[in-house]
Amino acid sequence: MGLKIRTVLGFIFGFVLGMVLLLGFNMVFRGVWLSVGLVAAVGILLYTHPRLSMSPQTGPYLATLGFGVIGAWMKSVGPSPMRGLQRMASLMPTLFLLLAAFCAIVFLLRAQGANEETQYRLLPAIVLCVMACILAYVSGDKGGADPMVNWFMTRFGWTHDQAHLATLCVRKTIHFTFYGSLALVGSLLATPRYDLKRACLFGLSLLVCFASFDEFRQHSSPVRTGSVWDIGLDLLGGLFFVGLLVLTYHRQAQRKTL
Repeated sequence: MGLKIRTVLGFIFGFVLGMVLLLGFNMVFRGVWLSVGLVAAVGILLYTHPRLSMSPQTGPYLATLGFGVIGAWMKSVGPSPMRGLQRMASLMPTLFLLLAAFCAIVFLLRAQGANEETQYRLLPAIVLCVMACILAYVSGDKGGADPMVNWFMTRFGWTHDQAHLATLCVRKTIHFTFYGSLALVGSLLATPRYDLKRACLFGLSLLVCFASFDEFRQHSSPVRTGSVWDIGLDLLGGLFFVGLLVLTYHRQAQRKTL
């Protein structure tokens, strides 16, 4: 059997097996395909980046982020409505998070085989994984506005309308800051000192992936509402934070020329 035929058959087998597993997980954790899609989008960005794609750390890093995101998603969904699968549903998030921890160890060990240009920057890599897991958890039903509205009403004695307005302002500020920070961290991960423009585009592309994931999940939730305007607000935050990064690098370059 020729190499091409084996490759095609292997791809078909892997695709079918992946779809079967995905459908099975989706029966237990509704909508888990969305988190898998997010991980795939991040993987495409990592493997199309000229330096990160050559790093021996890219595979373990994507696995760390992927298992972490899917584990956090499963944790946010809660127990399966199917009684016979509830025990498995309670164990799966922990298993995925343990796999994420194992892959993180491999990621750190792989740093020894990477040169200076392809080695991942440790702090941005860790922060991005943590932010991705937080987003996967709070983007679901548990991240709704009602707890904050109730807190404002009980803490300050405000009416529901006043508390709702305050909550709206706080949450939009969090949106702006969180996604701006995510774009900044993604840009730093791509090592802007080598190629500032490509690093900034990488960070903004990550922002679009995560913001789209967040709003689509909210749109599919019966207790939350997704909005394309939030993606615009997130992108505005990303442009602001990345703009500060560009300004910082330009000022550093000017000082070196003096």
